[in-house]
Amino acid sequence: MEYVLKIHETSVKISRRDSGRWTDDKVLIYEKNITITETLVSSIIQYLYDEGYIVDRRTKYEIVKEKGS
Repeated sequence: MEYVLKIHETSVKISRRDSGRWTDDKVLIYEKNITITETLVSSIIQYLYDEGYIVDRRTKYEIVKEKGS
């Protein structure tokens, strides 16, 4: 299952695997017009956790530079 969201003006894609293990899930954070800081990453991950998009704050994430950034 995949979700695409806009959080703090940042595009985020969440990939949840069918295995049911949170360690198989991944979050992609797209960097375009804003510099992605550790503080922003923490805020995004916390939001995703609070809203139930991810089941563990240790879910793997990757920052992806979009063209035009």
